[in-house]
Amino acid sequence: KGEVRKSNPNAGIINLEINKKRGELNKIYAEAQFNNIDPTCDYIKGLYNNPKKTSSNKEQFWDEFNHWIGINKDIVTKGTMEGYKSLQLHLQRFEEEKTYKLSFEKLAHDFKEKYEKYLSFEFELRDGSKGLKRSSIEKDFKKLITFIKDRIKRGCIEKDVVDHTIFLSSIYGDKSFNELS
Repeated sequence: KGEVRKSNPNAGIINLEINKKRGELNKIYAEAQFNNIDPTCDYIKGLYNNPKKTSSNKEQFWDEFNHWIGINKDIVTKGTMEGYKSLQLHLQRFEEEKTYKLSFEKLAHDFKEKYEKYLSFEFELRDGSKGLKRSSIEKDFKKLITFIKDRIKRGCIEKDVVDHTIFLSSIYGDKSFNELS
């Protein structure tokens, strides 16, 4: 399985580090495939040992979001993809109109309340009226959670970056992150 046995007193720390490194390698591999690059061992070693210049938190959020949309394009139904694109539009308009710079870190703080208020009362619809229905807002949050969970699962972001417990509990009450999986 590629992990240290639990009988080792440092197994937890070592396995955490192994999983972190595995996630970094998986991200390099997935990006190479997404960009139609043959992910050879030398290619992966080169990027792993000499990582690209890190982008800002905002750029990382949108890079990950656009990558997530790209990899799901041929996997999910047309309706699901339209929902993802709708979420993208809502997030972009929120960011522009409220001058709120999205990042994974900000999702754990005041994002939920501000985004929910924006969608409920300020988001302008095609007919000129304002505010989405409660069910539409809940769908946006469910899609956003799907995105966050996918990025954590694939090792693209660390669980620590998005304090998912706070973020998810503010949406779902006392349910834990694992219960929602």
